Amino acid sequence: MKGIPFAQLPSYFKSGVGCFLNVGTNTSGCEGSPLLPLLYIATNLLFNISVLNLVKISSAVVSSLAVMLSVPISIYILSVPLPYLPESSTLSPFFLFGSLILVLGLILYTLPQASKQHRN
Repeated sequence: MKGIPFAQLPSYFKSGVGCFLNVGTNTSGCEGSPLLPLLYIATNLLFNISVLNLVKISSAVVSSLAVMLSVPISIYILSVPLPYLPESSTLSPFFLFGSLILVLGLILYTLPQASKQHRN
């Protein structure tokens, strides 16, 4: 909101609601509305509910590691060509190497817990 004069705030709000509802003929850049914003909201809610459920059935450490794993997966998904995204980007070898270390660390963290459960 920095840089927007207070008097123009209602027009910005009206323009945003018009873009979200996809009304008006002069709204450019609003393709996919309202389906895409609602799909994002639903996906975010489901992700947060699943993380809360994971905290409930396991520990906070496991949940934070699972959320940490979702970051490189999300970056990889957003690097492939998708509709409504301008261009795909290439991932550097450093990102791939770091993601590999992260995934291997998560696997090594869960292996001792799995072997303890089989012994009991």
